[in-house]
Amino acid sequence: SILPRYLLPSVFSLTQRKQDFSTLLRGLSQIFLQSNDDGVLRNTAISLTHFAEGDHSRIDDVKAELKSIAENLKSRLLKHIGEDDKGGEDAFNQDKQDESSDDASSNNDKIDSDVRFSLSVSVRKLSVLSKRINIAELLGEDQLDEVVFALCEGIHKKLEFIREKMSSEGILQEGLGLFFVACLGKSKHCLTKKA
Repeated sequence: SILPRYLLPSVFSLTQRKQDFSTLLRGLSQIFLQSNDDGVLRNTAISLTHFAEGDHSRIDDVKAELKSIAENLKSRLLKHIGEDDKGGEDAFNQDKQDESSDDASSNNDKIDSDVRFSLSVSVRKLSVLSKRINIAELLGEDQLDEVVFALCEGIHKKLEFIREKMSSEGILQEGLGLFFVACLGKSKHCLTKKA
């Protein structure tokens, strides 16, 4: 999933290599969008951004492909955040009404975990890409702000959902109690180390 070191982008400036370059670029793009492996994502991002640098005639094609990848990831993120919010609210409402059967509950759990997995993969891909190239240049400030706002809103809603669910079950107080005990133990440990 990584290009050989001797592959020079300037070779693709040749007219007879335009089709080869386009095929390679599309292949790398598809690999990046379809893969879940961190190593493959990292190597593919390195290869794509390597082609976006330098001085060759196909640099505009590479930047357009990178922009397309970033927009694809943005739309996936927004879609998954919307699905995750809807799934969390539905699950909470079903718990409150206590009308769901075991089969429906396990099916909702599976769908909810699939959405969360897809959301995490999309965030990871955007993160890997952002380490190699400035995402703001690809998406523009407004679209990047939209993604960041949606992520923050999604996190806020998920935390609210967890807080409501835990407080309704009495788990929140137990969890906070354990957290404070752990913090006290850690601070005592740090104080005795300094003395």
